[in-house]
Amino acid sequence: MFWNDETLQHTTSVPPLVHPSIAISLHSKRKTSSLADEVHYDVILLDKTYKWIPSFKCFLNMERECLDCGFNMEQTDKLLHGQTANYSGWLHSNEFRHNVLADNVTAQVIVDEKRNLFLHINETPIAQWFKEQLGTWQNESLKKRIRL
Repeated sequence: MFWNDETLQHTTSVPPLVHPSIAISLHSKRKTSSLADEVHYDVILLDKTYKWIPSFKCFLNMERECLDCGFNMEQTDKLLHGQTANYSGWLHSNEFRHNVLADNVTAQVIVDEKRNLFLHINETPIAQWFKEQLGTWQNESLKKRIRL
C-alpha cells in the first residue's frame, strides 16, 4: 500500500518513505539541527585535513596574513602559488598597528626548508620591512618637529 500525495489513497506508484505531512514536519526539525551538524562536520573535516596535509594550515594562515596586510584575493592567490606580485598602495601591519605606503614594491611568499611560509616585501621579511619603513617615517616626523 502506498500513499498518493493528493488524495491520500492507495496507489501502485513508488512508495515514499513517510507520509508527506510527516515528511514536512521532519524536514523543518532537521533544518534547525542541520546547521549545527554541518558546522560540526566542517570542523571535523578541517581537523582531518590539518592532520593529512600539515602545510594546509600554513597556507590558510598565510592567506589571512596577505589579506590582512592589504593584498586583494587575486594578488593573494598569485603569492600563494609562488609568484611575485607588484604592489603600490597602503599595507597594514597588525603587529605595529600602522599603515605604510608601499610604492611599487615586489611581494613574494617564500618557503623555507621546513615548509614554513614567509611573506617578503622587496626580498625582506615583512616584519623587518615594516620596522624599516616605520623607522624612516618616525625619523622624518622627528626632523619636521625639530625644524619647527
